[in-house]
Amino acid sequence: MRVVLNVIGHSSQFFPGRKTRLELDLPEPASIRQILAGLGVKPELIMHVSSAGETHNKDYVPRDGEEVTLVSPPSGG
Repeated sequence: MRVVLNVIGHSSQFFPGRKTRLELDLPEPASIRQILAGLGVKPELIMHVSSAGETHNKDYVPRDGEEVTLVSPPSGG
């Protein structure tokens, strides 16, 4: 099962290789929360999940071939 994650915001520094786009081959369907845990990323770093123009929560299970956007909360000051 292939899923593409697009990471927007400062949380990209916590993803493997500090990448903003990850193409993952998963052995079975998994929720965004489970995918993040498998990557070693704390789910709290993501405030918004969306795909195909729809907003989802972190328990959303993407379909094979789906591209999902993850947005971290604003930071700085």
